[in-house]
Amino acid sequence: MIVTSREQAWEEVNKIFPTDYEKDEGSSQSAGYPIYRHHSLNYYNRICDLGNRLEVLTGEYGENVTNIWIETPQPNMKAALANIEADIYNTLGAVVKFEEVRTANGYTIYGTQDLSKLTGILGGVLIKKVWLKACVNEKPLNDGTYWWTIDWRFEFANGSNGNEFLKIWTNEDGDIVAK
Repeated sequence: MIVTSREQAWEEVNKIFPTDYEKDEGSSQSAGYPIYRHHSLNYYNRICDLGNRLEVLTGEYGENVTNIWIETPQPNMKAALANIEADIYNTLGAVVKFEEVRTANGYTIYGTQDLSKLTGILGGVLIKKVWLKACVNEKPLNDGTYWWTIDWRFEFANGSNGNEFLKIWTNEDGDIVAK
């Protein structure tokens, strides 16, 4: 069985296992993951919370196993990037194209080509080069949105560097919901 959230997984558990179960601290400590048991069932009947799935064991010796897999929906990052690129175009008149660079520490990082055509005056200083980097969290925030940080890096004609950040939130479909 496959569900899309932990809440749905526990709802499914409650359909096949009595709902007044309790965490077995000793077994959980030994196993390294949470184990729940019902006081009126035999010792082999249990729920194992394995992170990406809940394993429900029932029967005289726990021989009946039901795995409830938790597969969170993958966000539409291509749509989000297209919307962010369009937003940058609408704001700056610049055509940018992000490409995935790497994934690190729970974030996916996207970069762009050198955007020399965006050069000009910023704060009274001539800009020589511009680069963009977009970074997004791989898991949704509690409200289901994805948080993007757009990092603008500048190399000024006088040799100094600067950067600015823009924060954008997108939903699962890739729509921009806040800036």
